[in-house]
Amino acid sequence: MLKAIEKPMLFSRDPVRRILDWTKTQDRRIIKPQPHKEAYAVWDEWVQNKITNECPHPVGSRVWVKETWRVRGGREYEYQKHQPSVVYRADADVIDDVSYEWRPSIFMPRWASRITLEITNVRIERLNKISEEDAVKEGVICEEIPTGIVCESTRIEEYVPEAPSDAYIRLWESINGKGSWEKNPMVWVYEFRRLA
Repeated sequence: MLKAIEKPMLFSRDPVRRILDWTKTQDRRIIKPQPHKEAYAVWDEWVQNKITNECPHPVGSRVWVKETWRVRGGREYEYQKHQPSVVYRADADVIDDVSYEWRPSIFMPRWASRITLEITNVRIERLNKISEEDAVKEGVICEEIPTGIVCESTRIEEYVPEAPSDAYIRLWESINGKGSWEKNPMVWVYEFRRLA
């Protein structure tokens, strides 16, 4: 039996929290490089070829989540490679958040990762094509109230009246920069289930 492909993927604090509370089951990543205009003429063939031959995380592969972290006691204790000694910024309270030196997610080694995901489906689409249902699968938390729907604002735990897709736009721009939504790039749409 072949061992599943396992690769890392970086996540920021809010998406990590949504994965941990089981509300995030989908993730969009910009396809690099973006397709040339000629690809649109043979769209279906291009998509199938891209998914089959170039997808960084194909169906069945496993992703270990890299997130902002630190080791209790400081970097000199990292040599112990002991996961219970790892503190994750997604779990930190306000005082811890500003009191310690955090290691960027890009430097997280495999032994320190606490989350493993299995890719269950992959597709390609334009970023702006996200549906309301998919925005919720991306981890946007909404509640229905008598006057409509309110969704949690990114980084501000306050609910505001808006559609899930509008909340996702703000989440996308908080991660990818102002104006990144309007560029409407082609994205990988990964669906996953959490294993650990």
